[in-house]
Amino acid sequence: MKRDMELVRRILLRVEEKFQPGTGWMENLEIDGYEMTIVAEHCDLLYQESLIREYKAFYGDGQICSFGVGPLTYEGHNFLEYVRDEETWKKTVKEIRENKLPSTIETYGTVAASISGAFLRE
Repeated sequence: MKRDMELVRRILLRVEEKFQPGTGWMENLEIDGYEMTIVAEHCDLLYQESLIREYKAFYGDGQICSFGVGPLTYEGHNFLEYVRDEETWKKTVKEIRENKLPSTIETYGTVAASISGAFLRE
């Protein structure tokens, strides 16, 4: 599986929008245009990066049959603030592609923060 940073952003936006405090976790988060297993694997990556608090996958016949995610962490909220704005996101993606920068959470956050700062200076 190849990491999809657009999906990462969409997952964070959806978790922020839909997570109900006190519920523990959300089950089988759906993102339009993506298969459940791909969403689940990306949620696992977000958990590994400490951007979401919980991740649990349930397997049947060797495949993920359901999964759950917890709320955003403090770091998850911070990253989302950098990439939330659609215009900032598009400029961030363009900057990373044009300069052949690594496609990592850190790179996207740093570039988006820089672009956001440029908006503040204008």
